Amino acid sequence: MKNKITLLTIILFVTLGSGLKMNAQFAPQFDGIVGSYEKILVVNNFNDGTAALQALIDDVTLQATGGTIKLSGNIKLSNIYLKSNVHIDISKGTIIKGDLTLTKAAIFEIGDTPTLVENVKIFCSQSDRSKPNDDLTEKFVFDLTEFGMNGKIRAIMLSNVANFWLSDIYIKDALTQFNGITLNPYIIQTSTDNSVHQGLRDYKIIGSPSKGEIRNVYGKDQHYGYGLIQIQSARNVNFVKLSGNGGVILRMESGSNIQYVGTDNEQELGIIKGIKASDINQTNGFAAVMMSPHGRVNGDVYLENIKSTSSTFAIVMATGFFDAELKDANGNLVDPVKFKKGRFAGPIVIKNVDATFGINAYGRLGQEYSYVEKGIQAQYPWATLTVSPETDKARIMPSAAAIGHLCLPSKGGTPDIVEGEYVAQIDGPVTSSGFKSCINSFYNNTLYENDSKNVDCSTLSLKKNQLNPNVFSLYPNPTTEYVAINWTVQTNRLEVYNASGILVQSVSKLEDVNTFNLNVTGYAKGIYFVKMITNDGIIAKRIIVN
Repeated sequence: MKNKITLLTIILFVTLGSGLKMNAQFAPQFDGIVGSYEKILVVNNFNDGTAALQALIDDVTLQATGGTIKLSGNIKLSNIYLKSNVHIDISKGTIIKGDLTLTKAAIFEIGDTPTLVENVKIFCSQSDRSKPNDDLTEKFVFDLTEFGMNGKIRAIMLSNVANFWLSDIYIKDALTQFNGITLNPYIIQTSTDNSVHQGLRDYKIIGSPSKGEIRNVYGKDQHYGYGLIQIQSARNVNFVKLSGNGGVILRMESGSNIQYVGTDNEQELGIIKGIKASDINQTNGFAAVMMSPHGRVNGDVYLENIKSTSSTFAIVMATGFFDAELKDANGNLVDPVKFKKGRFAGPIVIKNVDATFGINAYGRLGQEYSYVEKGIQAQYPWATLTVSPETDKARIMPSAAAIGHLCLPSKGGTPDIVEGEYVAQIDGPVTSSGFKSCINSFYNNTLYENDSKNVDCSTLSLKKNQLNPNVFSLYPNPTTEYVAINWTVQTNRLEVYNASGILVQSVSKLEDVNTFNLNVTGYAKGIYFVKMITNDGIIAKRIIVN
């Protein structure tokens, strides 16, 4: 059946849906299927297809087992609300533009409702995912360029949604001010007095994105302070094969409205946990992966195959902090009990990181520039660096290192739940190329908070604090009863912390021995960190108690 509507053509019919081959490095989260009900929408010449597409979504979601919408053409859309049991299969080469009069800053809204949205999918069944991720011919496109630099726009925003899939997306950006895809909690304000400071009001988190897959997404020309994907809150989500240039590819930054809820409130729904990310690749930006917990105690994160080229870091982990919006006119926290510096309770596991040095990275206010090796700073003084087009606060600068573990004051430190610190376990190789030769020896291409303004290849000023991981061994690991701890450098003290950063055991007066048997029979099952304090520095390793 064909129906002609002004400015667009819609073709509707029922047929069998097509299957989708999955290429997963992690166990898949998404398991949604829909029935055979199918409709097709073709829109050309960038005519407005909003009403037609929304009508099809409303129709499909009413079917007992849902269905699929086939979308193609050159389309303009404004605030599309995806609903449960609707899959949208978008043809290769389809270009979607946003209406410049958008009432909300997202073209697709998924879960912007107190009612949970489930089993939704936006993808391209025609895509050959074995091709390079920046291959425009294998994807459909969100073209955001008309919004211009600092324009407020997102391609997709997810909120109260479970069991979702996004893939095969090319976001053609133009330094717009928001991330291409965001994952936010759906929050309602339960206070009635809006004259009270926002941080003192009461809020309830209804839901946040969970059980999802985001794969094969590329972002072109992203804003330095934003990027491709931002997670304010999400649980059990896989991110696979994400790449682009500018900003951050995968940003775990628990700010925005979630900051007003309070650190210890709505912990299960309002945090970042169960995040697995693989094959994340950044060029000419700040970082491939950024962790920046504003004021939430987040959970576990697993990062594998992370790569950067001419970016400040491949991975950067920032110390938790307080947002300015949580302070009064005098700069004091409006409620020191309700709000604490954010962190990740962990575990955070990192495998296979590689960074290539370049001079087209992004630095903010000189903070990251202070970690650049001093000889490189002399060659590229801050005052001579090009100011970024997005804001005069940032400059285009040389790369610093593969990993910026800036949430700890020193190598091998342990979490401090008051100060917002947290530990990452680096389980795989960290490599780099093009950096000065001494960078590789600084804690295996990793810089820590206290290394700021101290990375000097001419003097190897960090040599004193450099510890070879082989000076400290644990066996067996995992364990159920005892762990034999051995070391080859003078050690003063051992401390054991659980995954939440709480000290569970401390052993001192070890100067005259080089071994200790740790009894873990009284420990609960889980992950712990053993911290060794020596005369030459601090190092920590992870143990698992089964």
